[in-house]
Amino acid sequence: MTKFFLKTYGCQMNALDSEVIDGLLRERDFSPVSSMEEAEVIILNTCCVREKTEHKVYGKLGQIKSLKQHKPELVVALCGCMSQAYGAELLEKEYPLDLVMGTGAIDKLPDALLDCLAGKGGKVECSLNGHLPPYESAVRKGTVSAFVEIMRGCDNYCTYCVVPYVRGAERSRAVGELESEVRGLVERGYRQVILIGQNVNSYRDNGTDFPPLLRRLAGIPGLKRTRFTTSHPKDLSSALIKVMAEVPTVCEHLHLPLQAGSDSVLAKMGRGYTAADYLRLLEEVRQALPEISVSTDMMVGFPGETEEDFQATLDIVEQARFNCAFTFVYTDRPKAKSSGFSDKVPLPERRERLSRLNELQNSISDELTQRMVGKQMTVLVEEENRGGDRSLGVDPSAPQSWRGRSGTNYLVFFTGETKPGEEVAVKINSAKTWTLFGKMVS
Repeated sequence: MTKFFLKTYGCQMNALDSEVIDGLLRERDFSPVSSMEEAEVIILNTCCVREKTEHKVYGKLGQIKSLKQHKPELVVALCGCMSQAYGAELLEKEYPLDLVMGTGAIDKLPDALLDCLAGKGGKVECSLNGHLPPYESAVRKGTVSAFVEIMRGCDNYCTYCVVPYVRGAERSRAVGELESEVRGLVERGYRQVILIGQNVNSYRDNGTDFPPLLRRLAGIPGLKRTRFTTSHPKDLSSALIKVMAEVPTVCEHLHLPLQAGSDSVLAKMGRGYTAADYLRLLEEVRQALPEISVSTDMMVGFPGETEEDFQATLDIVEQARFNCAFTFVYTDRPKAKSSGFSDKVPLPERRERLSRLNELQNSISDELTQRMVGKQMTVLVEEENRGGDRSLGVDPSAPQSWRGRSGTNYLVFFTGETKPGEEVAVKINSAKTWTLFGKMVS
């Protein structure tokens, strides 16, 4: 068996793609190993949505270059979004690469690797042919929760975003195929599915859009929880909010990217909504689901963003009171329209704004999380916690220490007698900014 090492960067879609790659390789007599040093084949499944992630990939390629100098027969493949964005130019540089495979070529990877092992390397396959991966081959990493990709690609073309160029146009999977996959996962013991897509609200299949699909999948017997991400504010409908409020197995958590609080910046981004639109939508969600937690994405330093624009972002954060936010400094991305904008914000200023935004959001997150102390919540048990921390209220020597998530997506560490896949009641004794600690109760 040919030994392979697979490293994944980026989002949930990439994580699922790697599960598919893992399965396809095992079907062809490849065997996974846990370190690059053991491997005959190294595969990096990459992301280029953020510049920081790209830098991590280049750093890893530097390590591999040193390894390959001592092991010249080693085959190195770069897959995913970086491959799709840069293509053949990656082979033209001094990277230790034998193969570059884009996001539309997952099913071709095993044959291409076998060619490389036979001395026929240097291949580039980056056509966006619209094919979806063979999901049935996926080797799932967890035992309780599984990703289910319901659609792929994006038609929004936000001016800062590379996704439409590296994932292609939107295409949705058939309702029946998705229902069969979820039923199969439940039969294998999975108790939660996370429906994923660049914009799940855009799902369409022969007249069925996302709300009825969500209702149908969430009602499958044996499935305890259904989550989904990511939602675009301009497409979040009242019908979807109604499903979330009515179907008990749909979790009370919504990830709804804001990106900026300034209307002029949102317009330049091509987001399709105003700050007031976003706040009205958030109010509708919270009226229907008073206990819901809301997370978001925010970017600072978009070209042309003034101090007044940034203050508008701080103002909307104060009003929205997100439970959690993923925050980023703007960076130029390949092929994205904003890369050509001239009015760039200096990097030190972008970083200073990010620090101020994080300080505000962390204070809000901490306040909301501390309110959970003393309360009881239902937690889906994911796995045994083998890295407990006494300072956080979990004794690492405790024989039954677990980690799981609440329906509102809080990460919860707790003690008690249970097993993965169970839903248990936990009383919260202490809290960090986005993490809770407690003890299981009867």
